[in-house]
Amino acid sequence: MNDVVHSHTLTEWVFIIISLLVAGLGIGLGVLFYLKKPMLADIWAARLRPLYLASYNKFWVDEFFGLTVTRRVMDLSRAIFTIDSKVVDGVVNRSAWLTRLTSRATGGTDQFLVDGLVNAIAAFIVRLMSPLFRAAQTGFAQNYALIMVLGLVAAVALFFGADIARMVKGIFALGL
Repeated sequence: MNDVVHSHTLTEWVFIIISLLVAGLGIGLGVLFYLKKPMLADIWAARLRPLYLASYNKFWVDEFFGLTVTRRVMDLSRAIFTIDSKVVDGVVNRSAWLTRLTSRATGGTDQFLVDGLVNAIAAFIVRLMSPLFRAAQTGFAQNYALIMVLGLVAAVALFFGADIARMVKGIFALGL
């Protein structure tokens, strides 16, 4: 068990030392190429031109990613936007237009036909019955009692009229 821990620790130290050596080498080359002998940078760039260009252009990763992923996502986004704006919004807007048209038609029918018919019938009844009601409003209790009795007779005739008619017909049929 102790060997495994020691082995991991040794491995970590080896990689730490390698990292420090590589960093030191990079710092040393940077000082040499850019501070002590700046012309070396141009010489090595010319000697290793393909590698320099690939490194300078970041190995064309951005261009590849832009061509294969970013542009395809943009194309798909434009297609989805077109479908949404033309098809989905078109259906919704046509539905809204149809709803407004139907609403206007039913509103106009209700306002002019139904309300107009009800108001016309009510006005006709008021003109017809108003003189009768005005004449009945005398202030005398016996007149009000007479109106109530006439209303009761009318209600009985309305509800039991068919039965009364059959009974009267039966009496006349017997010849009494």
